Amino acid sequence: PKDAPDALQSFVNEVNRIVALDPKEQKQALKNAYLAHAKYAKKRADKGTDSHEVISEWALECLEHNGEFVKSDNPIINKFLELTLPIIGKDVRIVATEKHGYNKELWIGGITDLIIETGEGLVIIDCKDREKIYPKDLIQIGGYSLLFPDIKYAIGVPLEGTEAWSYHDI
Repeated sequence: PKDAPDALQSFVNEVNRIVALDPKEQKQALKNAYLAHAKYAKKRADKGTDSHEVISEWALECLEHNGEFVKSDNPIINKFLELTLPIIGKDVRIVATEKHGYNKELWIGGITDLIIETGEGLVIIDCKDREKIYPKDLIQIGGYSLLFPDIKYAIGVPLEGTEAWSYHDI
């Protein structure tokens, strides 16, 4: 990243500040740093749980209407639709949400966010509460394809981003 030298210098300055403290103050400074990260991680995890819950509740409502997408005023649902509809099209229906799967032979299991039926076949949708989908996400999505062999392709949806990733050759 462009700001890496600045971030590195900021880190070096903070390390130097902590090194200059007495041991008791060092211990407290390190504890504060750890707690700051733990609080941030918990906040992000809670946000992700909340987003997944919103999508799952909406999907359950859709399932009550034969899987057809129902309108929503929720910004999370609207963002989800904004990112996925250009890929999946409009002639689609939800067939499952929070679908559990496992493969005893490979010792893997997981829970998919959504499974949607499209003109091309079944699609797994995996939502992330971040700005981007990363190549490492293909490992998780690829694992889902081993749990549900009828899946034709998968989509990673960054609920805080601008572009979903579509994986057709999982």
